[in-house]
Amino acid sequence: MDKKRILCIDDEPMNLELLKAILEPQGYEVYRALNGKDGIVKLSGGGIDLVILDVSMPELNGYEVCRMIKNNPGTSNTPVVLLSGLSGTEETKRGMDAGCDDFISKPFSRTEFIERINTVLTK
Repeated sequence: MDKKRILCIDDEPMNLELLKAILEPQGYEVYRALNGKDGIVKLSGGGIDLVILDVSMPELNGYEVCRMIKNNPGTSNTPVVLLSGLSGTEETKRGMDAGCDDFISKPFSRTEFIERINTVLTK
């Protein structure tokens, strides 16, 4: 079975390292981007099975990047999971309105995070 490829987009390098440290031992291949524009470019190359996207980023925030992914016919079927330090019903609703497949608030439980990523990838 081929490894699933996950693109993590976050403007904080430490967060990208943490996601990589959580996902790679689970058998995922992890790609990283430090901003939304770079993430869109990497995603347009194809082969990405899931995008994990931070909400709070300069220039393009996660909601904007998610809309760009979902409005592009070439990437619209790629699942997107938003990660945010912001929590609450309003933030989750904004994420769902942008087209995300799941919304995970930080800090998160490693076990729950992995379960939710597995669930999105098997939909």
